[in-house]
Amino acid sequence: MGLVKIISRLLTAWVAFLHPCFASYKALSHRPVSEPDLERWVKYWSIVGALVGLEYALEWLVSWVPFYWEIKTIFVLYLALPQTQGSTFIYDSYLAPYFIRNEASIDASIVTAQSSMVVFLQERLRALWALAWKFAGQVQAQASQPQTASGAQSAPGTGSPAEVVSNLWKAYGPSLVAGLANASPAPQPDRNVTPQSQSTPPVSMPAAPPYTRSPFSTSGEE
Repeated sequence: MGLVKIISRLLTAWVAFLHPCFASYKALSHRPVSEPDLERWVKYWSIVGALVGLEYALEWLVSWVPFYWEIKTIFVLYLALPQTQGSTFIYDSYLAPYFIRNEASIDASIVTAQSSMVVFLQERLRALWALAWKFAGQVQAQASQPQTASGAQSAPGTGSPAEVVSNLWKAYGPSLVAGLANASPAPQPDRNVTPQSQSTPPVSMPAAPPYTRSPFSTSGEE
């Protein structure tokens, strides 16, 4: 089953796209242009475009159809082979009459769809820009909240170690320095110096009178 699907895909690629692409090139490049060949391939690409559009729109449904690739390969052969010229028949019988009947409404629908698409894209871009701007504002607000909180909570014991040390020194440093200055010991006096020499000047004693022999003294005392 897998081999049959692979063969069907390769055959469809060649018959539906590669060979018609080269044939369209030959019809356009030869001078004078062969109008029958050019008309044939334009009709073919119109049918293939409609087929691919329906296939993309109904892919969820056609993928469940049994033997879908085999049926598609046979249908593409019918469209592309010069012996059958199925694309010319389908175009002249079904597609062209449908376009002729509904050409005006199709043109109006295309214009409306294009304008609506432009308006839709503009609205979506505006909404996307507003959402991006709002998100950027929220990110900026979230980034500024931690900085505000850290500035408000500047008491000692919070923040980084450097901030803690700085806050402690500002709060308690002056009183600590003043206490150390008041508690410094007084200078000790020199123990080799007597207290009198430190407090009062020396007193000069009067000289003793010269010694005279008392008349009451005896010779024995001498």
